[in-house]
Amino acid sequence: IVQGYNLHQSRSFQLLQKWGIPVCNFGEFALQLRPISVCNKHASHLQADQAHLDWLNSKGALLDAEEIMEEAFCISPFDGTVLAINIREFEKLIPGDETFVIEDQSRMRITIGIPEGEMSGISEGNPADVTFSSCPGRSWEGTLLSYSRESSDQNLTYKAEIEVDNPDGAIMSGTTARVKLLRNIYEEKLVIPVETIRILGNKSYAMAVEDNTIVSREITAGPSDSRNVIILSGLKEGDRIVKEGIHLVNNGSSVKVMD
Repeated sequence: IVQGYNLHQSRSFQLLQKWGIPVCNFGEFALQLRPISVCNKHASHLQADQAHLDWLNSKGALLDAEEIMEEAFCISPFDGTVLAINIREFEKLIPGDETFVIEDQSRMRITIGIPEGEMSGISEGNPADVTFSSCPGRSWEGTLLSYSRESSDQNLTYKAEIEVDNPDGAIMSGTTARVKLLRNIYEEKLVIPVETIRILGNKSYAMAVEDNTIVSREITAGPSDSRNVIILSGLKEGDRIVKEGIHLVNNGSSVKVMD
């Protein structure tokens, strides 16, 4: 008993110095100390169990995410070149979101506007000669793929698409092109320069020369380009016409032919 008393007395002194607990209350404090220690021990086990449960949940979520990631891939309906990537890692997607922009550049489509006056002879399948400023010295053979049946309100042209092969990828998307579209092939037709035609009202005339006299011939003009026009009627092969200064002469004017 004496040894136990001395032990308690020594312990009481230490507690008194450290925690300020009176010696007379040491017995009560000792009785309370054991249950508190047990409660803290149980709390530590609960925290460890909760942490372990959280880890298991996180691991399960990671496995689920890895499985989803393995199945999350994009399938393109054709081979091509990726032009734009619209998603980044860890971004959330919803159905319908655009992920990638892929373009098949093995064949390119060129959009052009055909003036109303040049729509004659236009049909799908017409051949075209296409050049690009980015590829000097080269030309591509194209085909008229489609064209609009309604003109644009802005510039009164008809939208059309030309398709060309681009096997080596030399043609880049967005490049400006120059297109010569073959509308019709006219064999053995009479052609005169555009500047030799005088237009009065809704009629066209050519100034023919007969016996050094000007004869105004009404003509029917057909398809034309920037330089020549096909004559459907009013002139025949071998006729002489005024090429320069047609506005300086009139029907019946006398002229001298300079060969």
